[in-house]
Amino acid sequence: MGTEDKRVVQGYVFTWDAQKADTNLKKHDVSFLEALDVLFDPYYYAEDASVAGEERYAVVGHSKKERLLCVVVKDEGYEAWRIISARPATPQERLRYEEETDSR
Repeated sequence: MGTEDKRVVQGYVFTWDAQKADTNLKKHDVSFLEALDVLFDPYYYAEDASVAGEERYAVVGHSKKERLLCVVVKDEGYEAWRIISARPATPQERLRYEEETDSR
């Protein structure tokens, strides 16, 4: 496993694999630091994204750069999250986000 990166934002602890973050940036042009913003979007929505029995969530929301992103995270316990991946939202995710926002 690669080196770990860690940030504390608004009392929450976020961790991720630094090598995975570099690969993700090259593949999707989304940094895990930008991905953190999505988790603080007051209009985000989350859905189950579990894999092989590991509980994960796909969270769709806006970053501070005003990009709509999908960020996959794993709950690591008390106010701690691990970022697995981040990418631009698909057209279907964008539509759902808009529908969710309109219904609030």
